[in-house]
Amino acid sequence: MIMIAKHFDVDPETKEILWFPSPPAFLPSRAEAKTKPKHSLAYLHALAEKRKRKDDDDENQQRVKVMKTVRETLSQVLQQ
Repeated sequence: MIMIAKHFDVDPETKEILWFPSPPAFLPSRAEAKTKPKHSLAYLHALAEKRKRKDDDDENQQRVKVMKTVRETLSQVLQQ
């Protein structure tokens, strides 16, 4: 119990673990804790590859083949 007690708040007089009926009212936010989520390089690389593939697919879908006009087709036929 002594090993566990050092991880919790202890009453200074009785050395007993303090128990509370509810969680603390103030929980620090991520900004206050100044910690950012950390990801492995492998995950970040896979994420970048996925985004690149998606961008390439979107770019390919945006390319539309435009058909020649009647005038362009006729002028090409007449030139031959």
